[in-house]
Amino acid sequence: MLLWVTMDNRFKIRLGRSGDVAKVAAIELAAATIFSERDLPPTIRYTASDKDILNEAIIAKRLWVACDANDVPVAFAFADMIGEGAYLEEVDVHPLYMRQGIGSSLVQVVIDWAQQIGSSELRLVTFSHLPWNAPFYAGLGFRVLEPDEVNADYRQIIDDDAGVGIDPDKRVVMEYLL
Repeated sequence: MLLWVTMDNRFKIRLGRSGDVAKVAAIELAAATIFSERDLPPTIRYTASDKDILNEAIIAKRLWVACDANDVPVAFAFADMIGEGAYLEEVDVHPLYMRQGIGSSLVQVVIDWAQQIGSSELRLVTFSHLPWNAPFYAGLGFRVLEPDEVNADYRQIIDDDAGVGIDPDKRVVMEYLL
């Protein structure tokens, strides 16, 4: 089994397993608490990712968890494909474990995956104004796409977010070229 470790070797990163789904949901809900309700409305703040979607990601080997020494997940990332390109769907770190390089390590694992599957880029949609979002990803080598570079699939993601109360003016699509 392929296994990664965080930059400081304190946490291991492995592919997600079916037994991780409830823990991933708990991490997601805990991570949502760091957002204001202006940024993350209650319709999202109190709702975890659909278990079927997480299980599909596990089966497809597109969900990774960062675990402590006892193999308890403390963070996760999952990805998908949009067209021919890799898409970083979500990265969440439990607030007790933030600012330890875990999120950066998870993003690097997803970058490695995107390269392995032959994608030419890894894209994501994130908040433009929060330091742990667009500026974080920019520090890892992602760039904000200009509006004319954003295809219909990504515009649809932003429109869907707007439909649940997320301000589209605070959303950007970012890209990491592989």
